[in-house]
Amino acid sequence: MAYRIFSMCSTYPPSKRPVCAFLSPKTEKVLEDMKRLKAEALLWSALGSGVAGLPLLRLEAEGERPWERGGWSDREFIQRCEKEGIKVFAVVWEAQGYNDILMGVRDGEICSWMSRRGPGKKVRWGLDAFYQDRLLGLGRWEDYFPGKFKEGEREIQSLVEACSCRSILGTKPWVLWILPHILGPFSCLTMCRNSPHWLSYLKRMVELQIDYGAHGIQVDESATPFESIWCGAGYCRHCSRAFLNYLLEKHGEEGLRKLGINPKKFSLRRFLLSRLVGPIRAHLLVKHFPFWREYRIAQIRSSERTFRELAQHAREYAARKGRKIEVTGNFAQLLPPYFPLMRHVDFICFELDFGLPPKRTHSPWYKLARAAGRGKEVTAVPSVLTSRKLRGKRANELLKFYAYEAFSCQANFMAPYSCYTMGKPYYPPLEPLAEANSFIARNRGAAEGTQLSDVCLVFSYRSHLEGYTFLSHPYMKHLTEIVSSLCRRHVLWEIEIFGDGEILPELPERRRGRFLVPSESLLTPAQHDFLERAEVYGEKDTIPSILSTDAPPEVFFSANRANDRIFLHMLNCNYDRKRDEMRPVSFGFSIRLERGVKSADFKGESGTSRLSLKDGTLTGEVRDLKHYGFVEIRVATGAGELQRRSMV
Repeated sequence: MAYRIFSMCSTYPPSKRPVCAFLSPKTEKVLEDMKRLKAEALLWSALGSGVAGLPLLRLEAEGERPWERGGWSDREFIQRCEKEGIKVFAVVWEAQGYNDILMGVRDGEICSWMSRRGPGKKVRWGLDAFYQDRLLGLGRWEDYFPGKFKEGEREIQSLVEACSCRSILGTKPWVLWILPHILGPFSCLTMCRNSPHWLSYLKRMVELQIDYGAHGIQVDESATPFESIWCGAGYCRHCSRAFLNYLLEKHGEEGLRKLGINPKKFSLRRFLLSRLVGPIRAHLLVKHFPFWREYRIAQIRSSERTFRELAQHAREYAARKGRKIEVTGNFAQLLPPYFPLMRHVDFICFELDFGLPPKRTHSPWYKLARAAGRGKEVTAVPSVLTSRKLRGKRANELLKFYAYEAFSCQANFMAPYSCYTMGKPYYPPLEPLAEANSFIARNRGAAEGTQLSDVCLVFSYRSHLEGYTFLSHPYMKHLTEIVSSLCRRHVLWEIEIFGDGEILPELPERRRGRFLVPSESLLTPAQHDFLERAEVYGEKDTIPSILSTDAPPEVFFSANRANDRIFLHMLNCNYDRKRDEMRPVSFGFSIRLERGVKSADFKGESGTSRLSLKDGTLTGEVRDLKHYGFVEIRVATGAGELQRRSMV
């Protein structure tokens, strides 16, 4: 898979109000910034307003967006990017349903937006206003759909009532991460993709985005409604039906009756409330109530079904139009519900809360994403919480580090959000990322191929699934601690996923090798049998390594192979947070190779190196490495497998 650089078009100067990238007017300056960043694909960047009514999506595409005037239309922006070789992805906010947007209307046109003092007659706009044809000047429902949605023979009266989520108490929850709630009113409700009506609405939105020229579709909030459970979602009649269908598949109708469940009268909400299950267990822990494991699996399986259906619809519709598009999602923090979805996308995209080196390494998420995506491209963007931590701090060198860290893991780091962070805005600097991406673009081949490692770290999906709550991620925390230890000991590692047998395959594709099994892993009998026939290590065991080095613990190594080339990556994590600078490091290393090595070259954004090859051993000395460098080793075809020996 070729390496690409991804970005959001959200790098605004301090004089400009930062908003979500898809909402902002696109200008020549935005396009020039993207070219400086060497961006080849833009995410969260266009055509996302359809969750407040499809007429707004049309206005956005035509450059008549009511929330901010000026700039190119999204359609023109997409065309201009295409001329520069940049793909633009339209975004689908699956969990969001706007139903109470204040705006001013005059002669059927919007003349003020979310303002009580602006011109025009004040009206409330949203999904129901669109569905019920309250503002004919913006367009009718029948302009986009053949008729109103029906349940049986009955025509539904309210789109929001039919499609919004419900809490364990029966209330319609708000999307709590949307800023307008803080400014008032509570206008954005969480929507349930288990609702066939909402899924149909999303499909029509995707069709329009493709018609307006989008090169790809990014399905944000990809595992809705599971990922919105903490807001109060997950217990509507559609979720209840998905849960019941799973139980029927597993136990049958007679088996359920023996368990005290009447399939013909079952309501998930009533079932749990009668057993005194309240919001804490239902929405924050999502466990410690009857059938909680089955509930999680049922929600994830249903989420995969609807995500697959939406992605397949997008590809098929584009094909009917004579086009080929890409589909991706947003798999934030690599939470359990996202793993089965990754097989249905073209590349892996996720948000992540970034920390500070050398204490925090983000390599577990990058390598886990590559393992879950089976080698697909991986890109990550810092979360809004990360932007909040970066706000008011000088972090130029830190941003470069993040870019090089991702590259050393065969992944891509995207520019942080320009955004409001609970009171004050954050504007990421462009220069450090442009500098890092220029080096990466010149050497993109170093991130291709497959990983080389001393050991495979076992990732138990069952442990991740059952241990996770919306308050903590214990298995990922434990895994990160193990990875930090391996990196500091200069052991080369990769991740192998052991599934649960229902959502993910039980046994890995790899049938032999060395495996390190975390102590907190929940394994099936078949997985225990598999590991008994393998070479297994514990968390504190000494693992033989292909690499010998006197580098300090703050230097992390990784390796990959692409055809006749082997790349050894070296990342300096010695960061001074007070001065925002990387302390340069010097060290030596050696690797034992088979015969057939043709040449070896060092390439780094800083530092120098002396390399020598003698009796099949490649030896090198690196001086004053500031951020990152790699050694490119060319080998004869069929040669160059690394010979393992004990770590020095």
